[in-house]
Amino acid sequence: MFYLRKPLELSPKALELTPKLMEITPKAMEIEYIRIKRLNLEKEKTYTIGCDMIDIHLFRR
Repeated sequence: MFYLRKPLELSPKALELTPKLMEITPKAMEIEYIRIKRLNLEKEKTYTIGCDMIDIHLFRR
């Protein structure tokens, strides 16, 4: 048996809060930028170490 559901209704108070919750502050953007930059540096470092290990293993015996 199927039931028809009432569509989700937001109260006026919830509609007031929603844009504020979704707003990204400059500080949050800066923190996210730094986090992504560090993550990319770690990936790059790991890639470099891996390439060095392959080079040592294959060509410098």
